[in-house]
Amino acid sequence: MPKQKEKNPACNLNPQNHRANNVSNNKNTLSAIKEDLLKLKNPQQAKILQRFFKTKKGEYGEGDIFLGIKVPCQRKISKKYPLLSLENLQKLLSGNIHEEQLTALFILIIQYKKSDESGKRKIVDFYLSNTKNINNWDLVDRL
Repeated sequence: MPKQKEKNPACNLNPQNHRANNVSNNKNTLSAIKEDLLKLKNPQQAKILQRFFKTKKGEYGEGDIFLGIKVPCQRKISKKYPLLSLENLQKLLSGNIHEEQLTALFILIIQYKKSDESGKRKIVDFYLSNTKNINNWDLVDRL
């Protein structure tokens, strides 16, 4: 029987000591997410996205930085870190790197789906307190 191919080989990451799935508040986890995203950056795609999302001075996405990572890869990374603390999610959302922001939102969705009513309320409050950082149609449309 032939071996099945990975759905998106561009998303392959070398597994390296990722205890992140079991850690909820660890600076190394935040570093690991950023490192995973950087490993997948695509400068050619980033240039296209910078233009598409209008990131020049005076445009709606002014100041946003793109790494050029496809959404399925960001979803895959988010699944590696489902317990990332709200404090660390805040750090990702507060930055100007689009893929870090979107990955943080994907993690919030994972956490919301697995939370009880109290946890869901906390996540909704967190989301609403961060709407200033969720400032691009792409960040909202994916939710």
